[in-house]
Amino acid sequence: MMKVRKPTAEKRILFLTCGLLWLMVGIYLMALAWYWFRRFGYSAPALLAMVGLLLAYYLGFVRIARKNIGRLRAKPQRICFFAFQSWKSYLIVAIMIALGATLRHSSIPKIWLAPLYMGIGGALSLASLCYFRQIL
Repeated sequence: MMKVRKPTAEKRILFLTCGLLWLMVGIYLMALAWYWFRRFGYSAPALLAMVGLLLAYYLGFVRIARKNIGRLRAKPQRICFFAFQSWKSYLIVAIMIALGATLRHSSIPKIWLAPLYMGIGGALSLASLCYFRQIL
């Protein structure tokens, strides 16, 4: 029987991968929200978005990042590259992508979605710092 080889990486590479992934997705979501804000000529909702950002940040993304960091720290120094997320997290990411695409293409006014996207994007970007701290 042939042994299947898994791509492996050091934990610091996995922390970097997580941090970059969360940061890039966060920037993408904030850019979409900013475009929607600007398109409608609104600047006041930016304040609401900042409140949403902080709320989302404290309610979840840092907790998720810390849980992932703890899980990775408990693993050996070299592990499968795809272990930077738990299998459950891959499912959650797929659901979030599908939900985001559905919302983006729905009839819901973009100006209503912009604070949500700004909050989630900002929370992901800020939570990415938890991963970057692990490699410093």
